[in-house]
Amino acid sequence: MNTSPTPKHCGLATASLVLGIIGLLLDVIMLGALLTIPAVILGYVAKHFSISIIPLVAISAVILGYAAVGEINRSNGAISGSDLAKTGLILGYVNTSISIAILLHAWLLGPAINSTLLTSKMTGTLCNGKQIFRAMIAQNLNYSSSNNVSSWPQSSNYATSTAVFTNLVGNGVISIDYALFSASGLMFCKETNAALFEAGANAWCIVADINDSDSDQAPLLFTRNLKISSLAEFKGSEQLTDDPPFGRQGVVVIFKGGAATIMKPEMLASNFNSCHATNRVLRP
Repeated sequence: MNTSPTPKHCGLATASLVLGIIGLLLDVIMLGALLTIPAVILGYVAKHFSISIIPLVAISAVILGYAAVGEINRSNGAISGSDLAKTGLILGYVNTSISIAILLHAWLLGPAINSTLLTSKMTGTLCNGKQIFRAMIAQNLNYSSSNNVSSWPQSSNYATSTAVFTNLVGNGVISIDYALFSASGLMFCKETNAALFEAGANAWCIVADINDSDSDQAPLLFTRNLKISSLAEFKGSEQLTDDPPFGRQGVVVIFKGGAATIMKPEMLASNFNSCHATNRVLRP
């Protein structure tokens, strides 16, 4: 009695189905995250995760599905698995569509995510700047009460802002490690040893030769990405550099009166040196 040989199963069909199922599970996880994870975190995860993994799985399912269908059709019944291959194909197309939607969502969130992260970093630096300002005020008051003269940093005593901060910590005016003076993109010196504190770990410039009689609107501290060596040189946002901590995206400024602000490039020309001071700047 003649019997037909048992069709051989198509491995490509199984692979397509498995990848389709994996892709679908990844889509469900990512879509579930849309409802539960804060937008900033989700956008970052979706942007990177969806770019690398989900589309790769989805496209692989489609390619293997097509290859399986072709192999099965050419076998004239010698190879089975047509239903598996078609299911893998369908899942692959579904995964691809969802991946595109997730990708678009991530890219649309991109500018908002970057803005939020930048604001967070600048706010942290601003808080550190306020703490540094309070230490400088404390030193000034202590010196003034004992010598009857102001002790804002003077260019005749200091060549750099790094030297000023080393003095603040070394004299016990502020009890912290030197990481306080750093910011995003710079080295962090988590030490109290002055010998280990370098310019590369210092985010701040100091306006020197300030007097008590000077305007409270005069800038006292600002982040180093604004490239000037004196206030007389200041022109505007074109003097921002690509250097850390914030490149051309803005500057953190602490004024002599204690006001602290994050200045975006468009704000600099009219707000940074509104009192038209000409003091020298101590850079790191």
